[in-house]
Amino acid sequence: MSYDIWNLEFSSSTFEVLGYEFARVDDYQSAVARLHRRATGIVHAGKIHEGSPERPGTMQVTYTARWVGTGAEPAARIHMPDACALIHDICLWWSLLGGAFVTVGQRREFEGATFYGMRKAGSDAQLLSVVTAAAQGVQDHEGAKDLGLFPGMFLLQESARTGVVTYETLFVSTLVDLLCSKARVPSWSDEESRVIQAAKEASITALAPFVQDGTAVARNVIEPAIGGLKRLGAPAAADKLMAFMSTTPALSALALDARVVESHARAFNQLRNAAVHYAGFPDKIAIDFTNGTKFVIRRKASFYTLALGAGIYARVFKDIALLHFLRTIGVQAPDVERPLDDMLANFFGTGVHNGQWWLSDAPRADVEFEREAP
Repeated sequence: MSYDIWNLEFSSSTFEVLGYEFARVDDYQSAVARLHRRATGIVHAGKIHEGSPERPGTMQVTYTARWVGTGAEPAARIHMPDACALIHDICLWWSLLGGAFVTVGQRREFEGATFYGMRKAGSDAQLLSVVTAAAQGVQDHEGAKDLGLFPGMFLLQESARTGVVTYETLFVSTLVDLLCSKARVPSWSDEESRVIQAAKEASITALAPFVQDGTAVARNVIEPAIGGLKRLGAPAAADKLMAFMSTTPALSALALDARVVESHARAFNQLRNAAVHYAGFPDKIAIDFTNGTKFVIRRKASFYTLALGAGIYARVFKDIALLHFLRTIGVQAPDVERPLDDMLANFFGTGVHNGQWWLSDAPRADVEFEREAP
């Protein structure tokens, strides 16, 4: 079967990926010239220091892909396997690792021309190699459907197409919750469980006489309190995130101290809630870094600082998620992994992200160093 491939730019006129032969369309050069080009730049303190302007364009068919492999065409493992072939998964990996919306099938030129994210591989040869390895890794992984690749990779893709911090944080927040649902949170001991159960029963018994059917107090105060008590002892969002961060292969090389993991897990949860729900902090946020720095975001910090912090965390956790997926399916791609590892080591080690202190643009009244690195 032959497929139209949209928006793919590549240095070779023909190449093969896992049994698919890709070939340029006859009007490749003119099609590429009509592609949408997003604006790029490095923004610091409200000024663009490097960049190129946006060039409006449209989606274009630039390649065709034809199944030439042995046997029947494999089904997708990330997309719906009953409806999609492997080529759909290949294009999804190409989008995430190549930084452009590469897609397959019937589309319209004016539909979704936005490009996605930053390219993760240097040369075309490196990009082709890691896309091939990633798509093959998913095919070979027996438990691929339980890894969160769907919908996790689509959340990664959608988070990269928006420049609005709260939208990006929403997508990444859902992605993080998905990954945390796969992590195992340490259980309470038998003695701790007995104490929790006794406290739960005593509290519910004490509140029970105040339940009066139909009253506003019963509906809005007592019954919700009893509902909360029934969940007493269940892991909180920060506990689940700590469990994920402590076990993901994305961070294993960093050997992060438990104190650092806990402070960042709690900070991410508070910042995302503040940015998405426009809520302040119940208390100040203290964040530890590996080099000994302890940084504080004050309780009455401005929404600008909250959004700025949430936006940086969203980008950090996108890098973590991509590395998590690649390493969980057994892909070895040093050219892709090394820059992400360095970025994460700098952030958790010193608080530096993308070459600058992560909250250097925040108003001084919002932040303070409680302890600086020795």
